[in-house]
Order: sequence, then structure tokens, then C-alpha cells
Amino acid sequence: MKHQLCSIALGALLIQPLAAVSLIESASEAQSLVSSNGYIIFSYAEGWERFSKRKASQLMSSRAIQQAAGNALYLPLPSYERPDEEKRRQLAEIKGELDIPSPTSYPAIIMLDQAGKHYATICGSELLNASDQEIAQLIATKISRKQQQQKLLTHASSGSATERAQLILKAQLIEEIAPLSKLCERLKIADPNDESKLQEIAKFSQSNYSEKLKSMSPEKIYSDASERVKDTRYSIAQRQKIAAAALGSIRRKSSPQHAQLITSLAAQMQQLNPNSPLGLSASHVAAEWPVEFSLESGWYPQIIPSDDSPIEITGPIPIQQEGNYEVSFHYTHGGNALHIQSVSLYNGEACIAQDEHPGRSGHPNSNHIYKFSLKHPIENARIIVQFKMDGVKKSYGKIIIQRQ
Repeated sequence: MKHQLCSIALGALLIQPLAAVSLIESASEAQSLVSSNGYIIFSYAEGWERFSKRKASQLMSSRAIQQAAGNALYLPLPSYERPDEEKRRQLAEIKGELDIPSPTSYPAIIMLDQAGKHYATICGSELLNASDQEIAQLIATKISRKQQQQKLLTHASSGSATERAQLILKAQLIEEIAPLSKLCERLKIADPNDESKLQEIAKFSQSNYSEKLKSMSPEKIYSDASERVKDTRYSIAQRQKIAAAALGSIRRKSSPQHAQLITSLAAQMQQLNPNSPLGLSASHVAAEWPVEFSLESGWYPQIIPSDDSPIEITGPIPIQQEGNYEVSFHYTHGGNALHIQSVSLYNGEACIAQDEHPGRSGHPNSNHIYKFSLKHPIENARIIVQFKMDGVKKSYGKIIIQRQ
């Protein structure tokens, strides 16, 4: 029987007469029917997960979704857990030349443009936890953005090389739909001499960028990444990947003075798209990644600075009332002593006291206690330590601040 598999699927999923959308059995029969809204594939598990089939039927019969889909073609598409040769042949006949990717979960709404190229998928929690009206809005938004992209590409057929390239890249930056295929090739055709200087952006690779960062200092990494994160010629997803690559590189090279670089980049990554995987991870990165010399955890090899840079001991610092205070460094274990040059007390940004002398916390201790006399209460106590580093950092210890 012709299209037996599809007919069975349609028999199970057949819905009430559709208003604007048209239900089709196979892509090969639809080439003359497809219009500006392309195809909407309702993919469901056949035989091994019944819920998705019921959900697909519900979605196809939703008037809100039909209205959002406009003149799109509906195509039900079963997915078999272990298809035999005959099922594979029939599925291939249903798909024809359409570019239908496998979704990460079922059921799924897979959206193709008029040329049969994939540009959006709605599945998982985005589909299962949403109402018909919310799903309809998603569909309408994605169709609208795809149409915006197509208009830009049409306009990119004329104008100067730079103008053509800029329009192509602008089309690429439209969010929530799949990136343009062969973007670099498109740009080379539109702007063969790279007058627009956009081909580097089009060829951006997170792994290549991470490799580039290996030779940079943490400060240079932060500067380079921050500039790129602000560059709206990159997509939001690209800019988040830039921040993520820079964060990882700074983390591998970091010492306590670089904590602010990490928290700042994490905040930038989150602001770009708080609900993306990288955006959601930013809070964890900001809380867990900064290397800090803290009063609570003391010191250990990973946070001891590699040079003589001054380091702030993170608090809360128990210095507020007037009186005499001691900051002492107590070695606990490790192969090396910790060497200190000075300890300074700040009230906010103002240095109000300093004890400068060589100190050593190890076996034996030597002048490892630093003292301050505070004549007036302060509101924002900060402790800055200047170490004397010799490249050896295998030392562990704790810091104690007490009022005498």
C-alpha cells in the first residue's frame, strides 16, 4: 500500500479540518504546496513511548498553534526505537529531501523553511511545560524571525561588498533560530577581499580562541574578552562562549588578585542571556571560581600569589571598634614557609595603619604577628598583605585576627 507507514501515522493523528495549515503525508508530494511558512514536523515516538504520540496529536489539533503556523505544512513523523529495513525505507520516503534533524526528546516540533532547511526545534521542557498558547507564541516568534532573516539575505544580494557582508552577518545574529549554513562561504562570496573585516567573526571557534589565550596574562585575557563581549557583531551565543573561554583560561592562571576579573566576566556572561546554560552557570562560576585569600580558609598552594603583588584577605574582617589588634599567620603543614613583608589596614579605600617588617610562618615562626592600634571606630575594614615570594608555594596555614 502506498505510503503505508505514513497513512498509519496519519490515521492515528488525524485531526479536525485545518484552517490555514495543510496536512501532508510526505515531503516529496509537498514541493508544489509549500509556501513562505515552510514545514512544521511533529515528531513523536512510535511504539516505545505512548505519551509523545498523544501530545503530538493534541498539538496538531490546537487552533492556537494552527493560527500561529499560518500557511505552513504539517507533517507527522514517527520515530522507531529499532526500525527494520522496511520502516527505514518508508521513513526516508516521508522525509524526502527535507533536512530533519533528530530531536533530543520526543515529542518535538521541528521547523523547516520553505527550502526545507531546519531552523528551529521546540522540545523538552520548553514544549512539555508550556500551554498551547505559549507554544503557539514560540512558533509565531520563530517564523517571524526566520522571515526577518530571509529579508536580510535578499537585500544582501546588492550594495557594496561591505554592505552585503554586514547584512549577512546581521541575518546570522537573529536569535532563537539555527545559524546560517555555510556562513563563511556566504561572506566570501559577498565580500571576497574581506573589506568588512567580518570573516574572523564568522570563523570564531571557542577552542581556537582558548588556544590564543594561552600566551596572554590574566589581565590581557580579561581585556581582550571584555572587548569582544561588547562587540555586537558577534552573536550572543558567541559572546557567551568568549566569556566562558576567558574565564577558564584566567582560572588556570589565576592567583588571588585575579578574583575580580573572574567575577566581572561571569557577570557579563550572565547578562548576555541569563536563561542559557552558560548564563545559568555564571552564578556558580562567580561564587566558586575566584581564587581568594580568605580569613576563613587561610592559605594553600593554589591561592598563594606567584609574585610579590599585594593581596587582600577577604572577610568579614573583625575590626571595627577602637583598640589594639593583631593579625597572625599560623603555618599548619607543607614543604615551605610563608614569607610576609607587610600588612596594611584600610578603612574602605584609605590606608589607616601599616606594620611593615619581614615575617615568616613555618618551622620555625619568625615575626609572624602584625599589629595595629585603632584610635577610632571604622566601618569598612580591609586587610592587604604584601608577601615575599620566591617561586615555592607548598604551604598551608590559617590567619587569625584578634583584639588584644
